[in-house]
Amino acid sequence: MKKFLIKTFLYITSAIIGIQLISFLYIETDFLNGALRYPGHKIYFAIKKSKSKSTKKILLLGDSVAKSLFPTGEEAEINSLATNQAIGVPGNYFLLKNYLDAGNTIETLVIIYNPYSLKNNLNQKYSYHYFLKPFFNDEYVNYFSVNLLEQIEMIPNKNYLLIPSIRATLWSPNFPQSKNLITDESGNSNNTKYSYLSPLSIEYLNKIKDLSIKNGFDIKLLPAPTSTNKKINFISFQKETEKTNLIEEFKFYLDNLNYVDPKYFSDGIHLNNQEIKNYYITKIRKLILE
Repeated sequence: MKKFLIKTFLYITSAIIGIQLISFLYIETDFLNGALRYPGHKIYFAIKKSKSKSTKKILLLGDSVAKSLFPTGEEAEINSLATNQAIGVPGNYFLLKNYLDAGNTIETLVIIYNPYSLKNNLNQKYSYHYFLKPFFNDEYVNYFSVNLLEQIEMIPNKNYLLIPSIRATLWSPNFPQSKNLITDESGNSNNTKYSYLSPLSIEYLNKIKDLSIKNGFDIKLLPAPTSTNKKINFISFQKETEKTNLIEEFKFYLDNLNYVDPKYFSDGIHLNNQEIKNYYITKIRKLILE
């Protein structure tokens, strides 16, 4: 009986260790060559790429619409680190900082966002997968502001992030999701509403602006083509941008906002008509290079 228990213990222990090792290798090396896609795999790829040297002088950040417009990530003049709106502006700030800390220099930073992507205050369904898993660690925590720490404090089970098999699965805890209200660390709202720019978006856009001043590059904020049934309230949007240090950049953003017939979108956000998409790719590229 004793031998049976020992063998059972060793078998279970080996299985647990094996699962964790395979999960770790899966995330760190993508050894299955993309046959299975763990949640947020594009974020890990962007992090690795952000630490690589590049001679290109235009860097692109943005949401999944930006990524769909420049899917290869290696355009003639542009190096793209665009991923998904779920990483929020803080995640894009970390990618930019990686890129600059790797010794890269740029002349222009282009940020392409759907107007509603800036609402993300890291209180969404995929915040656990796309932001916490890749960024809540010793490498980035020193760049977490008090507001950011308070926000993610509301997300439970953060210690589970140390378990490779959890990182490699779709499991995530339930937590209070987006209500477009500014909340404190206890989850209490102060009833300050926002419609377009979340507090964390504003704070980390200002940090990006600080990096642009320090490193001598320009910022171009560009809107993604937007469905006509998702028109913004221009005055409200403009008023919220006044809390940022990018007043002129947002003026350029709003001046170039284009609305497109809903029939050309697959999901209300991403264009599914290649001819229309090519038109806006050309138009955006011209705005980037001018």
